[in-house]
Amino acid sequence: MFSAESANRSDGRLFVEVGAPFCGQDLALRNRLAPVAYDWMEVVLIREGTCEVIHRRDGARNMVRPGHVVVLMPNVPCGIVPEGQVRVTRLFYRPPFVVQQLRWADPTATPHMLGAWSRFERAKPSQVVDLAGDYWPELIGLAASLVGLTRAGWLRSQHLSAAGWALRVLGVIENKLAVGRAHGLFAADHNLVNRPTEPAFGKLRPLHEGISLVVDRLREQHAEHHTVAELASWANLSPSQFRRRFVQQVGKTPKAYQDMIRVRRMAELLLTTELPVARIAAVVGWLDPSRAAQVFKEAAGMTPLGYRRSFGVIADRPGYAEDAMFGAVMTTFGI
Repeated sequence: MFSAESANRSDGRLFVEVGAPFCGQDLALRNRLAPVAYDWMEVVLIREGTCEVIHRRDGARNMVRPGHVVVLMPNVPCGIVPEGQVRVTRLFYRPPFVVQQLRWADPTATPHMLGAWSRFERAKPSQVVDLAGDYWPELIGLAASLVGLTRAGWLRSQHLSAAGWALRVLGVIENKLAVGRAHGLFAADHNLVNRPTEPAFGKLRPLHEGISLVVDRLREQHAEHHTVAELASWANLSPSQFRRRFVQQVGKTPKAYQDMIRVRRMAELLLTTELPVARIAAVVGWLDPSRAAQVFKEAAGMTPLGYRRSFGVIADRPGYAEDAMFGAVMTTFGI
C-alpha cells in the first residue's frame, strides 16, 4: 500500500499497484515537463490554467485550456509547458486492458462501447479533443474517482467499479477522436518487460534487498557492461532466480532497465549539450551509435537527432530542470 503523498508528488512521479490495468493522477504544475513516452495509453484532462502541450513524434505543439483532453496512444511522447500554474488529471491505461475491454467486449453488457475498438485502433497517435460542455462534469467526476482509488491503493480490490469508470471515460472520448489508418500501437503481444520505455507500475520499494542493490548499481554504473550472472551474484541469487525476481519487482528485464537508464541520460545530454550523438552514445554506455539510436527511438518514439531538433529548445527556457526529460516518470524507484 502506498500513501496519497507518494501517489501524487509535485514532480509528477506516480506509484501504482502492481498489476493495475489503469490508474489516475492529479498534478499541479508550475515547471515544465519535457516530453516522455510511456508504454501505456495516456489521457490528459486540462482542469485549470492554460499550457502548451508538446506531443507527437514530430514535436507538434498545441495551446490547451480547461475542457481540452490530450489523447496519446502507447509510446507517443508528450511534454507540458505551463503558463503560470496549471492543473491536469492524467489517466493511464495498459494496452492489454484496452484491447480486451474494447475489442472483445460483450455488446449486450456494454452497448455504449459498440464500435469503440475500431475508432481507438485507427485513432491518430496523438490529438487534442475539446470536450468542454455537457460531458465535461461527468468526465471530471469519473477521473476524480479513479484518482481516489489510485491514491488509496484500491484499484484491484475495487476493480469492477473502477473498470466501469475507466471504460466510460473512453466511451466519452471515443466519439471525438480523429481517425485514420490502423496504427498497431495496441498490438496484443506488447512485451512490456523487454521494452526500454518507463515502467508504469511497481511497488514503493523492491522486496528483495539484493534486487535493490542491483538497481542502485545499474543506476550508478549504467555505462558499464554486466552479465546476468554478475548481476545475480550481487543479489546473492542464481541467474534464473535473479531474472524472475527482477522482472517481478522492477517491471523490466535487467537489460531493458539498463537501456531505460541510458535512454534517460542520453535524452538529458541531447537537451543540455551540443555533443555529437555518437559521443553521447559512448558516454552513456553504447559503443555502437546505430544501436543507441535504435534503442532510443524505441523508447522515445524518434531518433536522437529528431529528439534534439524537436525539443532541444526546452533546455534554454526559464524553469527547465536538468532532469526534466523524466520529471513525470512513473517508475518503481522514483527515478
